[in-house]
Amino acid sequence: MDNHSFEFNLNGEGSKVSKQSVEEVLKDDLNRSDEGYILGDYMSVSDGKISFNGEDLSGQYRYYYHEEVISLLDKLQKELEFHFTGSFTWYSQDVSVDYVHDYIFDGKGNYELKFSDSSE
Repeated sequence: MDNHSFEFNLNGEGSKVSKQSVEEVLKDDLNRSDEGYILGDYMSVSDGKISFNGEDLSGQYRYYYHEEVISLLDKLQKELEFHFTGSFTWYSQDVSVDYVHDYIFDGKGNYELKFSDSSE
């Protein structure tokens, strides 16, 4: 059985960032999808600032949601015209190998994926 967990350390700032604008961009996902719940549970929005901080290392997720989470983070950056700095890390564990997908955001609208697995 696969187990998946994650941690956030992401921050962004922009004039279009507000609780209402973020909820509007994510309206189809927040409280409706696992990736929406993941973002909603770790999101803080106030005074033009948005952050995702914290971790869930319980391994409760049974699917690789990192691509969906990254897609929503990209959507936020593009539609609200700001850029994240920091990281989002997704951990996956199956019977024989541990995988780490570490997304590093550069503050310019880009991220680098650093992938590793325990077989290396």
